[in-house]
Amino acid sequence: DMAPIVIDTAIGTALQVVGLDRFETSATKSAAWTRVIVGPRTFRFDALEGEPVAVAPLAFDARMPSGWVRSDAIAPLALSRQALLQHAKAAPDEVTRQALLLRAWALDPFDEAVASVGTAGTVGTVGTAPSLERSTLHRADLVFGCSGDLTRASIIGGSVASLGAERAPTPGTNVCVAGLDVRAPCDAKAALVHKGALARLVPRFGNDGPALRLVAGPGTAGQPLWIVMRLLAVDGCIDGAPMASTTDVRVVRLRVPRVDQGVTLLHILVPRALGVAYTVVAGGRDELAEDPQSFPLGDGFDTDPRDEPGLGAHLFAAPEACSCSCDDLDAQEEDVEDDEDDAP
Repeated sequence: DMAPIVIDTAIGTALQVVGLDRFETSATKSAAWTRVIVGPRTFRFDALEGEPVAVAPLAFDARMPSGWVRSDAIAPLALSRQALLQHAKAAPDEVTRQALLLRAWALDPFDEAVASVGTAGTVGTVGTAPSLERSTLHRADLVFGCSGDLTRASIIGGSVASLGAERAPTPGTNVCVAGLDVRAPCDAKAALVHKGALARLVPRFGNDGPALRLVAGPGTAGQPLWIVMRLLAVDGCIDGAPMASTTDVRVVRLRVPRVDQGVTLLHILVPRALGVAYTVVAGGRDELAEDPQSFPLGDGFDTDPRDEPGLGAHLFAAPEACSCSCDDLDAQEEDVEDDEDDAP
């Protein structure tokens, strides 16, 4: 008989139990083992400042990895970081407390609360994250919404007209829609058609969005991962090109679970807004560029028009289309000048 395949699974990994047994390995004495199918490791955040919540696939299948894990390493429910810290405070012994702290640390290696629980020097006993120069993000997308299985969704593009057409999409499709220009046309008739297509599109692809969808590789949590969110508005023109300027800046440290192998999907819900620029970058808080900015807008909806946006991954959604007309802005300025000339 072939030896059983023993696998390592990171905290927050969804598993389906398919069998139980008891056997010895070269590293352990006889112990209870559980045969499992391993799902994609996915975390959903309800907000930028939210906690990572493990998400299981809607269904497991034979194409997913499988193997044996120690039965005592499996929990029927994924405890949150706060719950782990609370359990650690009430732990009956030091071994249990350290194990709970280690699990909490794995969900956010840079959480100061880990160091504040129990005796001083706890962090040194549970380990420290390696130092990296940059975040290891395999992919970053700003998605309008998703359909089907969030953990297995692929990224697609399209327009409101095509995705909101009369014909419904194929049932069971696992997709997230990125780069979707939802701005209404300025023409009244075209805007009415757009509104109808959008009304059909939202029930099909409006779940779990809008969101930042990040594919994190090993080392992503080696440094704090920051998200700089800039809200933008059109405020003038230069040489016939509309200008966008920052109206508000938010800086949030994302609670990224440790990634030691494979990839982990981070799905972070964000406010639904047009005129927004996101920067996802790893490093120290003092290294972040969070100053207000002003720059000309490009022609694309999701293409960052800044000449030097800085380090990190950049995701962009342009402001409302009708507000970007320099002809309209120039006309408004001329009206103001005429009113001033006519004033007594």
